[in-house]
Amino acid sequence: MTNQSNSSLHQKNARQQNTHGNKTENQEKSFRQWQLREGDVLYRSSVQQLSNTHLLAHLLRNQTLAERLMEDFGGLEQIAEASITELKQISGVGTATAEKIQAAFELSRRLIDSAPEYRSRIGSPIDVYMLVCVEYQGQKQEILKALLLNTQNRILKVETISIGTLNFSVMDPREIYRTALRHNAASIILTHNHPGGSPEPSFEDIQATEQIVEAGKIVGIPLLDHVIIGNGDYISLREKSILPFKEVSKKKFNIQPRSGRLFAVRKCKISS
Repeated sequence: MTNQSNSSLHQKNARQQNTHGNKTENQEKSFRQWQLREGDVLYRSSVQQLSNTHLLAHLLRNQTLAERLMEDFGGLEQIAEASITELKQISGVGTATAEKIQAAFELSRRLIDSAPEYRSRIGSPIDVYMLVCVEYQGQKQEILKALLLNTQNRILKVETISIGTLNFSVMDPREIYRTALRHNAASIILTHNHPGGSPEPSFEDIQATEQIVEAGKIVGIPLLDHVIIGNGDYISLREKSILPFKEVSKKKFNIQPRSGRLFAVRKCKISS
Protein backbone atom coordinates (compact mmCIF):
# COMPACT_ATOMS: atom_id res chain seq x y z
CA MET A 1 0.00 0.00 0.00
CA THR A 2 1.40 3.41 -0.95
CA ASN A 3 2.05 6.22 1.50
CA GLN A 4 -0.76 8.18 -0.14
CA SER A 5 -3.21 5.29 0.45
CA ASN A 6 -2.10 5.01 4.09
CA SER A 7 -2.59 8.73 4.55
CA SER A 8 -6.11 8.59 3.05
CA LEU A 9 -7.04 5.67 5.32
CA HIS A 10 -5.80 7.49 8.43
CA GLN A 11 -7.74 10.59 7.45
CA LYS A 12 -10.93 8.53 6.95
CA ASN A 13 -10.54 6.85 10.36
CA ALA A 14 -9.91 10.22 12.00
CA ARG A 15 -13.07 11.65 10.41
CA GLN A 16 -15.12 8.66 11.66
CA GLN A 17 -13.73 9.05 15.17
CA ASN A 18 -14.45 12.76 15.13
CA THR A 19 -18.00 12.14 13.90
CA HIS A 20 -18.61 9.59 16.66
CA GLY A 21 -17.03 11.88 19.24
CA ASN A 22 -19.11 14.84 18.12
CA LYS A 23 -22.29 12.76 18.23
CA THR A 24 -21.55 11.57 21.78
CA GLU A 25 -20.63 15.11 22.83
CA ASN A 26 -23.86 16.50 21.37
CA GLN A 27 -25.93 13.83 23.14
CA GLU A 28 -24.24 14.63 26.45
CA LYS A 29 -24.76 18.37 25.91
CA SER A 30 -28.43 17.80 25.10
CA PHE A 31 -28.80 15.63 28.19
CA ARG A 32 -27.17 18.26 30.40
CA GLN A 33 -29.49 20.94 29.01
CA TRP A 34 -32.44 18.70 29.83
CA GLN A 35 -31.10 18.22 33.37
CA LEU A 36 -30.94 21.98 33.85
CA ARG A 37 -34.48 22.43 32.53
CA GLU A 38 -35.71 19.71 34.88
CA GLY A 39 -33.90 21.29 37.81
CA ASP A 40 -31.14 18.64 37.80
CA VAL A 41 -33.52 16.42 39.75
CA LEU A 42 -31.18 13.46 40.14
CA TYR A 43 -28.82 15.50 42.29
CA ARG A 44 -31.36 17.72 44.06
CA SER A 45 -33.82 15.06 45.21
CA SER A 46 -33.99 11.44 46.25
CA VAL A 47 -33.68 8.87 43.48
CA GLN A 48 -36.89 7.29 44.80
CA GLN A 49 -38.77 10.47 43.83
CA LEU A 50 -37.80 10.29 40.17
CA SER A 51 -40.24 9.10 37.53
CA ASN A 52 -39.47 5.97 35.55
CA THR A 53 -38.75 8.12 32.49
CA HIS A 54 -36.27 10.22 34.47
CA LEU A 55 -34.45 7.13 35.72
CA LEU A 56 -34.29 5.64 32.25
CA ALA A 57 -33.00 8.94 30.86
CA HIS A 58 -30.18 9.02 33.40
CA LEU A 59 -29.30 5.40 32.62
CA LEU A 60 -29.12 6.08 28.87
CA ARG A 61 -27.86 9.70 29.17
CA ASN A 62 -30.52 10.59 26.61
CA GLN A 63 -33.90 11.97 27.65
CA THR A 64 -35.38 11.88 24.13
CA LEU A 65 -34.61 8.20 23.78
CA ALA A 66 -36.02 7.43 27.23
CA GLU A 67 -39.27 9.21 26.37
CA ARG A 68 -39.42 7.40 23.02
CA LEU A 69 -38.93 3.99 24.65
CA MET A 70 -41.59 4.62 27.29
CA GLU A 71 -44.04 5.88 24.67
CA ASP A 72 -43.43 3.14 22.09
CA PHE A 73 -43.41 0.21 24.54
CA GLY A 74 -45.98 1.60 26.97
CA GLY A 75 -44.00 1.26 30.20
CA LEU A 76 -41.15 -0.42 32.07
CA GLU A 77 -42.77 -3.85 32.15
CA GLN A 78 -42.96 -3.94 28.36
CA ILE A 79 -39.38 -2.66 28.00
CA ALA A 80 -38.19 -5.36 30.41
CA GLU A 81 -39.89 -8.01 28.26
CA ALA A 82 -38.39 -6.75 24.99
CA SER A 83 -35.63 -8.66 23.23
CA ILE A 84 -32.51 -6.95 21.88
CA THR A 85 -33.98 -7.20 18.37
CA GLU A 86 -37.22 -5.51 19.49
CA LEU A 87 -35.33 -2.77 21.33
CA LYS A 88 -33.19 -2.05 18.27
CA GLN A 89 -36.32 -1.37 16.23
CA ILE A 90 -36.63 1.90 18.18
CA SER A 91 -34.87 4.79 16.46
CA GLY A 92 -31.68 5.63 18.32
CA VAL A 93 -31.25 2.23 20.00
CA GLY A 94 -28.20 0.30 18.85
CA THR A 95 -26.81 -3.00 20.11
CA ALA A 96 -24.83 -1.39 22.95
CA THR A 97 -27.85 0.55 24.22
CA ALA A 98 -30.13 -2.49 23.96
CA GLU A 99 -27.62 -4.56 25.93
CA LYS A 100 -27.37 -1.82 28.58
CA ILE A 101 -31.15 -1.80 29.01
CA GLN A 102 -31.33 -5.58 29.31
CA ALA A 103 -28.41 -5.60 31.77
CA ALA A 104 -30.20 -3.07 34.00
CA PHE A 105 -33.33 -5.21 34.24
CA GLU A 106 -31.26 -8.37 34.80
CA LEU A 107 -29.46 -6.65 37.69
CA SER A 108 -32.82 -5.83 39.28
CA ARG A 109 -33.84 -9.49 39.03
CA ARG A 110 -30.58 -10.59 40.63
CA LEU A 111 -30.99 -8.04 43.40
CA ILE A 112 -34.34 -9.61 44.19
CA ASP A 113 -32.58 -13.01 44.28
CA SER A 114 -30.21 -11.77 47.00
CA ALA A 115 -32.76 -9.77 48.99
CA PRO A 116 -33.17 -10.53 52.73
CA GLU A 117 -36.80 -11.56 52.23
CA TYR A 118 -35.48 -14.62 50.44
CA ARG A 119 -34.68 -15.88 53.93
CA SER A 120 -38.19 -15.18 55.16
CA ARG A 121 -40.74 -17.82 56.05
CA ILE A 122 -42.97 -19.24 53.32
CA GLY A 123 -46.45 -19.85 54.69
CA SER A 124 -48.73 -19.97 51.63
CA PRO A 125 -48.80 -20.07 47.80
CA ILE A 126 -49.19 -16.27 47.81
CA ASP A 127 -45.84 -15.98 49.61
CA VAL A 128 -44.28 -18.08 46.86
CA TYR A 129 -45.84 -15.95 44.14
CA MET A 130 -44.75 -12.68 45.75
CA LEU A 131 -41.20 -13.97 46.07
CA VAL A 132 -40.60 -14.93 42.45
CA CYS A 133 -43.20 -13.16 40.29
CA VAL A 134 -40.97 -10.22 39.32
CA GLU A 135 -38.18 -12.57 38.26
CA TYR A 136 -40.48 -14.24 35.76
CA GLN A 137 -41.69 -10.99 34.19
CA GLY A 138 -40.33 -10.59 30.68
CA GLN A 139 -38.95 -14.11 30.44
CA LYS A 140 -39.41 -15.80 27.05
CA GLN A 141 -38.57 -19.31 28.27
CA GLU A 142 -39.98 -21.60 30.93
CA ILE A 143 -37.73 -21.50 33.99
CA LEU A 144 -37.99 -24.06 36.77
CA LYS A 145 -36.95 -22.87 40.23
CA ALA A 146 -36.77 -24.71 43.54
CA LEU A 147 -37.34 -22.97 46.86
CA LEU A 148 -35.25 -24.91 49.38
CA LEU A 149 -36.67 -24.66 52.90
CA ASN A 150 -35.51 -25.52 56.41
CA THR A 151 -37.69 -27.15 59.08
CA GLN A 152 -39.34 -23.77 59.87
CA ASN A 153 -40.17 -23.18 56.18
CA ARG A 154 -37.54 -20.44 55.97
CA ILE A 155 -35.71 -20.17 52.69
CA LEU A 156 -32.22 -21.58 52.56
CA LYS A 157 -31.74 -20.96 48.86
CA VAL A 158 -33.66 -20.35 45.64
CA GLU A 159 -32.09 -22.36 42.85
CA THR A 160 -32.77 -22.30 39.11
CA ILE A 161 -33.04 -25.96 38.15
CA SER A 162 -33.55 -25.69 34.41
CA ILE A 163 -34.27 -23.24 31.59
CA GLY A 164 -36.43 -24.61 28.80
CA THR A 165 -38.28 -23.25 25.80
CA LEU A 166 -41.40 -21.11 25.34
CA ASN A 167 -43.69 -23.98 26.39
CA PHE A 168 -41.47 -26.65 27.96
CA SER A 169 -39.14 -26.99 30.93
CA VAL A 170 -37.21 -30.02 32.16
CA MET A 171 -38.35 -31.30 35.57
CA ASP A 172 -35.79 -33.95 36.45
CA PRO A 173 -36.41 -35.33 39.98
CA ARG A 174 -32.75 -36.37 40.25
CA GLU A 175 -31.46 -32.85 39.62
CA ILE A 176 -34.09 -31.31 41.90
CA TYR A 177 -33.26 -33.57 44.84
CA ARG A 178 -29.53 -33.47 44.20
CA THR A 179 -29.82 -29.71 44.71
CA ALA A 180 -32.05 -30.14 47.79
CA LEU A 181 -29.61 -32.58 49.41
CA ARG A 182 -26.64 -30.34 48.66
CA HIS A 183 -28.26 -27.52 50.66
CA ASN A 184 -29.65 -29.79 53.43
CA ALA A 185 -33.24 -28.78 52.64
CA ALA A 186 -36.03 -30.14 54.84
CA SER A 187 -38.66 -29.55 52.12
CA ILE A 188 -39.00 -27.89 48.73
CA ILE A 189 -41.46 -25.88 46.67
CA LEU A 190 -41.22 -25.73 42.88
CA THR A 191 -42.18 -22.80 40.67
CA HIS A 192 -42.13 -22.34 36.93
CA ASN A 193 -43.60 -19.85 34.49
CA HIS A 194 -45.80 -20.10 31.41
CA PRO A 195 -44.47 -17.33 29.10
CA GLY A 196 -47.31 -17.99 26.68
CA GLY A 197 -50.00 -16.94 29.12
CA SER A 198 -52.33 -18.97 31.33
CA PRO A 199 -50.90 -20.54 34.50
CA GLU A 200 -53.21 -23.54 34.13
CA PRO A 201 -51.10 -26.72 34.52
CA SER A 202 -50.60 -28.89 31.47
CA PHE A 203 -50.84 -32.68 31.54
CA GLU A 204 -47.04 -32.78 31.42
CA ASP A 205 -46.82 -30.38 34.39
CA ILE A 206 -49.06 -32.63 36.48
CA GLN A 207 -47.32 -35.83 35.41
CA ALA A 208 -43.84 -34.46 36.16
CA THR A 209 -44.95 -33.06 39.53
CA GLU A 210 -46.42 -36.43 40.49
CA GLN A 211 -43.04 -38.07 39.83
CA ILE A 212 -41.32 -35.44 41.98
CA VAL A 213 -43.82 -35.98 44.82
CA GLU A 214 -43.03 -39.71 44.76
CA ALA A 215 -39.27 -39.07 44.61
CA GLY A 216 -39.61 -36.80 47.63
CA LYS A 217 -41.20 -39.60 49.63
CA ILE A 218 -38.20 -41.83 48.88
CA VAL A 219 -35.59 -39.18 49.65
CA GLY A 220 -37.44 -37.88 52.72
CA ILE A 221 -37.67 -34.30 51.44
CA PRO A 222 -41.35 -33.58 50.68
CA LEU A 223 -42.52 -31.34 47.85
CA LEU A 224 -44.90 -28.90 49.56
CA ASP A 225 -46.30 -27.30 46.41
CA HIS A 226 -45.75 -26.51 42.75
CA VAL A 227 -46.76 -22.95 41.84
CA ILE A 228 -47.19 -22.06 38.17
CA ILE A 229 -47.05 -18.38 37.16
CA GLY A 230 -48.45 -16.73 34.04
CA ASN A 231 -50.34 -13.61 32.92
CA GLY A 232 -49.74 -11.85 36.24
CA ASP A 233 -51.47 -14.67 38.11
CA TYR A 234 -50.60 -18.04 39.62
CA ILE A 235 -52.00 -21.49 40.25
CA SER A 236 -50.98 -23.67 43.19
CA LEU A 237 -51.25 -27.40 42.50
CA ARG A 238 -51.72 -27.97 46.23
CA GLU A 239 -54.48 -25.36 46.31
CA LYS A 240 -56.27 -27.12 43.45
CA SER A 241 -55.85 -30.53 45.17
CA ILE A 242 -54.51 -31.97 41.93
CA LEU A 243 -51.92 -34.21 43.57
CA PRO A 244 -51.54 -36.06 46.89
CA PHE A 245 -49.05 -33.69 48.49
CA LYS A 246 -47.91 -34.56 52.00
CA GLU A 247 -50.33 -33.24 54.61
CA VAL A 248 -48.94 -30.31 56.60
CA SER A 249 -50.48 -28.16 59.31
CA LYS A 250 -52.06 -24.84 58.33
CA LYS A 251 -49.58 -23.11 60.61
CA LYS A 252 -46.79 -24.43 58.40
CA PHE A 253 -48.29 -23.98 54.92
CA ASN A 254 -51.78 -22.55 54.59
CA ILE A 255 -53.99 -22.44 51.50
CA GLN A 256 -55.38 -18.91 51.69
CA PRO A 257 -58.75 -17.83 50.24
CA ARG A 258 -58.84 -16.38 46.75
CA SER A 259 -59.51 -12.86 48.04
CA GLY A 260 -55.92 -12.66 49.24
CA ARG A 261 -54.61 -13.26 45.75
CA LEU A 262 -55.75 -9.93 44.30
CA PHE A 263 -53.42 -7.95 46.56
CA ALA A 264 -50.51 -10.19 45.62
CA VAL A 265 -51.08 -9.80 41.90
CA ARG A 266 -51.38 -6.01 42.13
CA LYS A 267 -48.27 -5.69 44.27
CA CYS A 268 -46.13 -7.62 41.76
CA LYS A 269 -46.98 -5.36 38.83
CA ILE A 270 -44.32 -2.91 37.64
CA SER A 271 -45.85 0.54 37.26
CA SER A 272 -45.26 2.59 34.12
